[in-house]
Amino acid sequence: MSAPQRSKPASIGRQLILRLSILFLLSLVLSAAIFLYQSWVNRIDTLDKILRSAAVQLGSMVERVPEAGGLRIPDAAATALAPLELPSLRYAAVASDSRTVADGSSPTLFGELGADAVNGRTGGFNFSDAEGRGDRAYVMRVKRADTSFTVVVSSATLSLADTLAWMQDETLSELLPVLAPLFIGTLLMAPLTIRRALKPLDRLSSEAALIEPSRTDVRLNEAGVPIEILPLVHAVNTALERIDEGFELQRRFTTNAAHELRTPLAILRARIDGLEEGEPKAGLSRDVARMTRLVSQLLTAGRLEMQPPALDGLVDLAIVARETVERLAILPVAQDHALRLQVPQKPVTINGDEEALGDALRNLIDNALVHSPDGAPIDVSVAEDGSMEVRDRGSGIPPEHREQIFERFWRARKSGGEGAGLGLSIVRAIVNAHHGVIRVADNPGGGTVFRLTFPLAGSARA
Repeated sequence: MSAPQRSKPASIGRQLILRLSILFLLSLVLSAAIFLYQSWVNRIDTLDKILRSAAVQLGSMVERVPEAGGLRIPDAAATALAPLELPSLRYAAVASDSRTVADGSSPTLFGELGADAVNGRTGGFNFSDAEGRGDRAYVMRVKRADTSFTVVVSSATLSLADTLAWMQDETLSELLPVLAPLFIGTLLMAPLTIRRALKPLDRLSSEAALIEPSRTDVRLNEAGVPIEILPLVHAVNTALERIDEGFELQRRFTTNAAHELRTPLAILRARIDGLEEGEPKAGLSRDVARMTRLVSQLLTAGRLEMQPPALDGLVDLAIVARETVERLAILPVAQDHALRLQVPQKPVTINGDEEALGDALRNLIDNALVHSPDGAPIDVSVAEDGSMEVRDRGSGIPPEHREQIFERFWRARKSGGEGAGLGLSIVRAIVNAHHGVIRVADNPGGGTVFRLTFPLAGSARA
């Protein structure tokens, strides 16, 4: 069975140019439609204002004829309304009580309007005249002490040609400043944008083989990727696969080796305990303790990589510090030091993993025990702000090394310690997993201060 034929990848440059062209055309059409609509609305509004002005002027000129029981529009009305320049101007008035049309009114206007003109309708509206042509009318109610009546003024409605001509005269100056920059900007920016977007791709493709990502389980989806980006995606995915395989082999080897070493070390420690007291036994005990510490750190590092700490539990830092110090105080390496603990009376609660936090504090205390001279005290404290401190009396850490000490397997050239450079990297991984901060400073009495600060339970993460 033959493999399904893949469709030819699309060109990102052509897609961008096509979509930008469509966007410009749609913007042009939409802008024109908006301006046409606004021009129509403004034109109608302007016409209504003129008709209203004519109605007000006509209403002031209507005369009451008592002997005839009606109203009369004087001949001077036509001359007074002429400056308004309303095409096909017609007007009429009708008494509110008798529905009598005033003399001088356009004879057919009320008949074309129908009953709406005298039944409470006011303002502007469109209607058809006797010949079927569209007209615009404006109706206004007038009340005087001696009478009340309705005034209607009408004019020929706006045609499309009139609207377009009016828009050209009135709004073209507004339309061009909008469309011209849009057109010029599209022509100038589209090629520049495409070239700038595609220029880094060759460089990124060559760099992808050297990527060292922290998350090696991520893969880039190649479906629908444009042809210009496809080589970069292939290179990134290939590099991630190689890195993932290498890290997985390393994790398995480290974890398996550490597990296999625990039993022989336990047997060796038991046999050493059976030897006669003396320097050989003391030296062997120190070597086994150092190897046991290294195996424990390897297991902790492997566990952190394979299963990060869970942050769904509530942990009291005071309890973590107290239990950790109690466990370490009975070890031989701690017999020559005074482990001093200071914790607040009330709980210091954070969201986190109690076992992982204990591992972090234990590694800091182990580090302090290794680097402090015999008889020097180790101070461990917990503060109410969610911080833990470990103070030693060692030789201190130079400022230029305070970032490097957290790198795995890093050790200073003149370091007198016997560690493998894993403890502090484990501490930083646990602190980062708990959204905390670790800082290193000089101890005023000599030595180093490691301060771990965590967000308290219920507080917003920084």
